[in-house]
Amino acid sequence: MENMHLRRVRTMPRHSQSLTMAPYSSVSLVEQLEDRILCHEKTTAALVEHAFRIKDDI
Repeated sequence: MENMHLRRVRTMPRHSQSLTMAPYSSVSLVEQLEDRILCHEKTTAALVEHAFRIKDDI
């Protein structure tokens, strides 16, 4: 199983988020996070579908 590391993220007010630019070096981090989110979404969808199939069988 993949090691999961939790990091504390400092939140900013929504209005100030649009004013900040991500440094170029963090683009790869953003892409990695987007890929992980997509993977989690696909996994969640598959699990929900499987759960409904089990429910229908019961």
